[in-house]
Amino acid sequence: MKLNENITYEKMGNDLYIMVEDERFVLDNDVAIDVFDLLKVESTKEKIKAFVRNKYRLDKEFTDDEKDGYVEEFLTVLKINGIITGS
Repeated sequence: MKLNENITYEKMGNDLYIMVEDERFVLDNDVAIDVFDLLKVESTKEKIKAFVRNKYRLDKEFTDDEKDGYVEEFLTVLKINGIITGS
């Protein structure tokens, strides 16, 4: 999976703004922005999950299963909204 070639995006401060056709989306947390950055090149769901688990391994607020669930849900939302392509 990777970013749809027809989107535009811009980083402003700590937020990332994504435009798809007439829709605008805002990514305003570090994990979402990290996942988005990984999707700039072809990436797999498992690679993204491993990256998130590793980068945020010291964050004990969420278990690895919860982190994986977040990645799954986030990728689903990106796909539904035409921001990413592939599976």
